Amino acid sequence: MKARLPDRQLTCSVRHITNFDPEKLQTSAELQYDAVYPLTLALPGIPVRTAPPPEPQDEPEPVDPRTRILADPGNIAPTNNGTFDRAIDYWPERTELSAVIAGDLLNVIVINKYDPATQTANFFMTRAAELTRFQTNHVYQGECKVRFVASGTGKSVA
Repeated sequence: MKARLPDRQLTCSVRHITNFDPEKLQTSAELQYDAVYPLTLALPGIPVRTAPPPEPQDEPEPVDPRTRILADPGNIAPTNNGTFDRAIDYWPERTELSAVIAGDLLNVIVINKYDPATQTANFFMTRAAELTRFQTNHVYQGECKVRFVASGTGKSVA
């Protein structure tokens, strides 16, 4: 039987960074924020990755439609009906999600630094063109509470 990643629901508290500078290595203490937004994501259970993902310029793998934004009351994470165009899931090391906003402009989410003791993970999101040019006025960082869910039931598992 092939190992599977569990279904996960992430309930995040995301802060808008107002002074992000991609030219500097900023510490958390140097970052300034102006607002906090709730965001909820669903990451379905999938087989553990055994091969590298496609390169960014290659055709993406199909994305499970259950990989989606469940709630974004602040409308900070533009997607097509909450779904993503590319998902690379290396849980618990990192999960990368992207959705085309328009043309070559993407909304990019990176979830990493999962801590099983606190069941939390780091959240980072920005808008970028070609994954190389950030829109510095759309940079968000926060923390997500991770809940493991029994596949298809919506009920928490230990």
